[in-house]
Amino acid sequence: MVTHSLFRQHFVPVMGFLGLLGVFCLTPGCSCIAIVGPAGFSDNTNTQGGKDRDSYGTKESVSGEEESEPVAEDASTGPEAEPVVEEPVTEEPTVEEPTVEEEPGDPCDPSPCDPNATCENQNGKAVCTCKPGFSGDGFRCEDIAATLDGLRWELSCTRDWDEYDTVCFCPDKTEAKNTLKGSSATLYAITLRFRGVIETKEYTGGTNDGKYWQVGGTPANDNWNVYRLTISNPPQTYYINRGKSGLYSCEGIDYSKTIQAYGGATFTLYADSIEGRQIKNLDTNKQPIKVPGVKPDPATYNGQFVQMDVVKIEQTTP
Repeated sequence: MVTHSLFRQHFVPVMGFLGLLGVFCLTPGCSCIAIVGPAGFSDNTNTQGGKDRDSYGTKESVSGEEESEPVAEDASTGPEAEPVVEEPVTEEPTVEEPTVEEEPGDPCDPSPCDPNATCENQNGKAVCTCKPGFSGDGFRCEDIAATLDGLRWELSCTRDWDEYDTVCFCPDKTEAKNTLKGSSATLYAITLRFRGVIETKEYTGGTNDGKYWQVGGTPANDNWNVYRLTISNPPQTYYINRGKSGLYSCEGIDYSKTIQAYGGATFTLYADSIEGRQIKNLDTNKQPIKVPGVKPDPATYNGQFVQMDVVKIEQTTP
């Protein structure tokens, strides 16, 4: 390239990668005119008067200093970045579940009471009450008359006494006793059942209350056996073989009577053979008597006996 001499001393040639770039001034101190060569060339004049040149992708300062690579602008922060629009967070409305009040459970299911008690739900609390015939706090109940049930005495024949085979030797006396449970302040009506084999005897005074049952009175002065029930509270005496004295045969008994007694009363079932002899267990036909449902059923008992069982018990008033 040839330049006019007028401008030669003010012309600064700059070589680019593909062409020549020139900058010159018309006169010293005048404005400069840039002559640009082929596309891709540019003149970058640094503040120290040196020029950069591009050499196959490596840029070096004319002064020998290495320039830093330009830092690419972050698209999210640069001047051309699109503004970030924050979408509003929509909170789901809180739906409150309706409060369901649980019904209180039945305190009587299962029942905390004794098997012999009833359970009643009173304001969510189990109230236990012993059934009739039982005493206690409801959580523990005992059979009031259990100690009386099956009370029994026996007079067994030890050996024959006469040649007619109707009389035998036996123990002189025997008794069986026990105490009624329950409160001593409570009066009970008790139905008793008497079963056994007995010889009958006469009694004077007192009150005859059906066959075999005598309320109070006095035994006849003879050798036939005395069979008696006494109760301590209130004091009572009953005879359980009322009939005719002097018979040489026995009878099977099965009857019930109702008496009254306070809790804690003692029941005594008593037998007195008078002279240590008794009528054998034979009916008027000389056949042994069997009492169904009572031991030694199905066998017959060798002698006489009475068993007392409790049929029913309930509170009553004096």
